[in-house]
Amino acid sequence: MYLLNLKWLKISLILSTKSYYITAKNDRSYQMRPFIYDSKFKIEEETSQAIAWISFPNPLPTFFIKETLFTLTYAVGKPLKLDMVTNKTRPSRARVKLQLDLLAERPQFVQIEIEDENTNATRSVKVKIKYDNILSYCRKCKLQGHMEDECRILHPKLKKITNNPEEETQQDQQRRMRNEKYVGNRKWIPTTKVIF
Repeated sequence: MYLLNLKWLKISLILSTKSYYITAKNDRSYQMRPFIYDSKFKIEEETSQAIAWISFPNPLPTFFIKETLFTLTYAVGKPLKLDMVTNKTRPSRARVKLQLDLLAERPQFVQIEIEDENTNATRSVKVKIKYDNILSYCRKCKLQGHMEDECRILHPKLKKITNNPEEETQQDQQRRMRNEKYVGNRKWIPTTKVIF
């Protein structure tokens, strides 16, 4: 059981990272983006399932129990694990890592009823949900990372076409000629290693 939990933690860690770069023997780096595989998987579409963090700001002290936080999280998606500081060391918020569907509605509040065992009186409590860096998903091209208003298929004017080599700067030409590994404007330097 411990080995299984250890493997799931590694898988959860891999899935929660947006992308990795793998260096091949020819010194070129290739991007690897991990996705969640489910029965509806299609090669031409990215899945709408993603790993993300949500937090509950200013929860009641009784909400810092794992079962309670997981119950609150089921309103949004499938809970995976608690943040390390959610063990009452940071009473201002509780964080939970979860698997969620990017196409599903994201509630801003979860309403629960708390029953007093002595008087059998119930009261309703609204718990606020804060989403931390949730990916967007385009319904048109079925890709993670942008919405329909930023989609280059729906809005062809957003495409930047540079067929004219004069528009390319001298620095871009030098970079292309050297064929170095660049991410954005900076040279990629591997910083993390995943060991199985």
